[in-house]
Amino acid sequence: MGIKETRPGVWRVDVSVMSRKRQYRERADVTGRKRDAEARLAEIRAALRRRADEDDGSLTINTFADALQFYLSTHDVGKSASYFRRLSKDLGHVRISELAGAFEVWRSIIRRAPVARTGRPPKNGTVNRFTVWAKVVLNYAAAFKKIRENPLAHFTRKTGMMLAEEPRDRYLSQEERGRLLQAIERHAPHIGPIVTYMLAVPCRSGELASLPKTAFDAFTNTVYIPDSKAGIPINKPVPDEMRSYFLSIPADCPYLFYRHDRNGFHPIGDFKKAWKTCLRFAGLKNVRVHDLRHCAASDLYEAGNPERRIMDIAGWRTPMLSTYRHKDSLKSAQDTVFLPKHRQVDRHFPAVALATD
Repeated sequence: MGIKETRPGVWRVDVSVMSRKRQYRERADVTGRKRDAEARLAEIRAALRRRADEDDGSLTINTFADALQFYLSTHDVGKSASYFRRLSKDLGHVRISELAGAFEVWRSIIRRAPVARTGRPPKNGTVNRFTVWAKVVLNYAAAFKKIRENPLAHFTRKTGMMLAEEPRDRYLSQEERGRLLQAIERHAPHIGPIVTYMLAVPCRSGELASLPKTAFDAFTNTVYIPDSKAGIPINKPVPDEMRSYFLSIPADCPYLFYRHDRNGFHPIGDFKKAWKTCLRFAGLKNVRVHDLRHCAASDLYEAGNPERRIMDIAGWRTPMLSTYRHKDSLKSAQDTVFLPKHRQVDRHFPAVALATD
């Protein structure tokens, strides 16, 4: 099966596709170059797959829009909804059997097309996210036997189909941290404790934003993250200078990080608006909340902590350690961690420093 040159300039194309009930096979002779034969092979294979899918009957998803709708019927994609809208608009009409070629052409187009917001082509990471979400949708459909196979399965880093991404490396100097914390203390003091903690211990803001006050264990001096992105619970250490904050949380406040107004206590939630305000007053650019995680990890490494220990605290997954074991002993989450006091800004946010309406 495939392509074979029978005589100079003449190619024999032989294609076979299996359905659940029978085999579909077609042969053709193509005169010209090899790439002409490859194009003809793709056409024949797509046609045979359509016939096989119709024969199977149980393969109920015919177009990419059907696959997207099937996935969205059971999943909330949240902030990634814009990726799904673009995929549906541009590729929704494409049949699953023809999606691989159409997706590759479409991807090459959006790589060069300027984004309306910036006027520049999208970064490789953005293009890769389109690919990742498309693969997730198709894998889901294939798992439920709505399609025969994922036509984008070969889009991987190993095959070179995923674009190389330049890792983000934004580190805040001590002077920048001082300016940031001063702006926070003046304009949004309610985010001071969570920012201070994230500067010392690598965390994701989503892990901390809704934690209950009981997540802090005063005996072991740790914060318990029950549901990390890594899919495991994590015990994160507490710097000595932040212990007083956790111990002074008001008795009637149920949250570990909180804001307070006339209606009572509320979880800190998504504080991006306050974050951007403080960045503006601090004169800082190109700083994301997630950058605090990288700063903390770098500081822990410079303080002499082994890489494995930092991975356990941060909840990282790497090729060197595909899964993390649950720590039965909270002692290990505390005693081997050397928090880098020389990297910390000497500024304390007491529990009473809260934003009010």
